[in-house]
Amino acid sequence: YLIHGYFGVDYVIVWDTIQSDIPKFTASISKLLDELDTQESKNS
Repeated sequence: YLIHGYFGVDYVIVWDTIQSDIPKFTASISKLLDELDTQESKNS
């Protein structure tokens, strides 16, 4: 699970993370994967 209720959950923080942080990571990971594909194509 993404959320654990140890001390309560701040749903505003969770939603903010979903809306702003995760898309940034997704874009960065996609870029890295594209670069790896390009490098692998050059080495083939």
